Amino acid sequence: MKKNNKSNHKSKKPKKKKSNSNNVATKKDHREYLQFAAKSSKNGTVTFNFDPDDARRITSPQIIEGTTKSYRTYDRDSGKPKVVTQAHLPSNGGYASLMRNLTTNYDMLAVMDTNTFQYEGDRFSVCCPCVTKQMDNPLEGKKKSYDITFARMHSIIIKNVPLDSNPEVVGWYLFILHFLPTLNLTSGKTLAMVVDSELGKHADINKRLLPYYKDEYLPEKIELIYASSDTGDDPINKAIKWCDKSSNITRAKIESKQIDVLEGFKQDTDNDFSYKFFSLDKLDIVED
Repeated sequence: MKKNNKSNHKSKKPKKKKSNSNNVATKKDHREYLQFAAKSSKNGTVTFNFDPDDARRITSPQIIEGTTKSYRTYDRDSGKPKVVTQAHLPSNGGYASLMRNLTTNYDMLAVMDTNTFQYEGDRFSVCCPCVTKQMDNPLEGKKKSYDITFARMHSIIIKNVPLDSNPEVVGWYLFILHFLPTLNLTSGKTLAMVVDSELGKHADINKRLLPYYKDEYLPEKIELIYASSDTGDDPINKAIKWCDKSSNITRAKIESKQIDVLEGFKQDTDNDFSYKFFSLDKLDIVED
């Protein structure tokens, strides 16, 4: 079943302009969906509970575990939908709002983006992550505002990721290896790792049916969430745009020689690449 909810966007009255045949509407009409599979009763029916006073929550004891997906899309000019955000939820059922699903199902969000470029004969990938310092649900069920604060972590500068590897995924691997232990997630706490790559594999990676990198499976406390860095106005879209901007700033500092890329790299003992950490705020190299 899909629950279709068209987001309400306030629009300002446009100023009068001279006629121009090239002027077209650029605001995309985003729609949010809640999708899941359910097992019918003996008489072939499925019963759903819909609570309009609890942020439009939909539940059913007949929903099959692990099949709930919350996502937002808009239609491209070609007619093919563009996924803006998507989450495979551990809960059976959920809310019409993807952000409400995230703040309900997870204790922390980690958002990251990686950009890759050539510089002086080497291939560099810069992964810039941030994590939530504070994440609260709206006090009232019908509110759509969220009190979420992100803190930028150190950039990961990766040198010469093999061409048969996805630099984005290598960034995830190094984040999990080096940064996850510092987040102090206590037993039972969960982390949503928000990324903009490998969307088609997220469901199987989250179910631990597929490794996310080589033979590496996600730790049990982590699940992948998708958010586009190109569009979207949810907090996670804004955060991943911030990570993308931070990555480009780091690249500029490399190309202007404010960051030394000749020394200080550590070779990953299990993989054919090297890396080091960089503090974008203080312009200092951070030792592991």
